[in-house]
Amino acid sequence: MSRKQKFPYLVGSKWTAQQTTWGWKHFQVVNRKNEGEWVFAEW
Repeated sequence: MSRKQKFPYLVGSKWTAQQTTWGWKHFQVVNRKNEGEWVFAEW
């Protein structure tokens, strides 16, 4: 039996930060990675 994936909707989602990061404020998630109990989003 497979485990349910955490946050399957992350990839492709768009995010707006409150503070600019490297001159950018808007991001889109292109990849997600599971590290134990943590889920990381890559933009």
